[in-house]
Amino acid sequence: MTLEFLNELIENKINQNKYYIQFTFYELIAKYDLHSCDSDGITQFIKQKLINYGYTVYTTGENYTFNSITYTIPINILLIAIKSPTA
Repeated sequence: MTLEFLNELIENKINQNKYYIQFTFYELIAKYDLHSCDSDGITQFIKQKLINYGYTVYTTGENYTFNSITYTIPINILLIAIKSPTA
């Protein structure tokens, strides 16, 4: 998995929904054949990129609020990024 591929993946996610982005374990580990030992570094890269774009980023096990409802990120979700429509 190259940085160019990751950048394209992030851009595609933003184009799908610029306010709510989700990366699942299946998507990164199984679908794109990423080794689970690499997932931490990849997740950190994606997280930093989205923070730089103005997103608030949450990872597995963290709590977040979206549309006035509080959620806990389950184990099968690696990362969720939320951007306020007013940001």
